[in-house]
Amino acid sequence: MARAQTMDAPLIFVLGDPNYYGRFGFSTDAAATFECAYAGPHFMALRLSLTAPSVGAVVYSGRFSLSLRGDERERRRRCAACRPGGALG
Repeated sequence: MARAQTMDAPLIFVLGDPNYYGRFGFSTDAAATFECAYAGPHFMALRLSLTAPSVGAVVYSGRFSLSLRGDERERRRRCAACRPGGALG
């Protein structure tokens, strides 16, 4: 989080346990308005700036999905909703 702040990143997104990441201020509510192939109960965001975008698309690196089955990885790769939209990803 400190590195993101020094880089003036307006948002940080994570996938993980809400009970764990919630202790650091991450919430599913902050991420709910962002489109992403991984959207769901474990997709969270932390706003670091009052001017952070409140909507957009989050795209994870292709390397992130290497553990997915081939067909699921391909579906997520083609997902039009997950193309860059100004948000960090």
